[in-house]
Amino acid sequence: MIELTVDATGPAGSRFAVSPLHDAVATRLPWGLRPERTADPWVARARRVLGRARLPLLSGLALDTGGYVPDFLSPHPSGPSPTVEEELERVRSTPPGRVMGESAAVARRPPGQ
Repeated sequence: MIELTVDATGPAGSRFAVSPLHDAVATRLPWGLRPERTADPWVARARRVLGRARLPLLSGLALDTGGYVPDFLSPHPSGPSPTVEEELERVRSTPPGRVMGESAAVARRPPGQ
């Protein structure tokens, strides 16, 4: 068993939110959202749909091979249950310099990682 002791500032700085975009990105990761046989059917369906989709940009950003995934692809939710549209708008409004910097980090990773 692990026991954690925190003061009031720890939980006060925490947030709990549902992020549909984060979940969609995680379904494309080789190690993400590995469903058990009894898991929600949406995980398997999302993997099939996203697997068939032509996503060359996302595949190039490490979603098929693993490794670093740029943070701008799944921003922290702005509220407890944002819509996919709200999250996609946050991705679209990412400053170009941040996109370039995080994309460059993907390009610098060694092949196979």
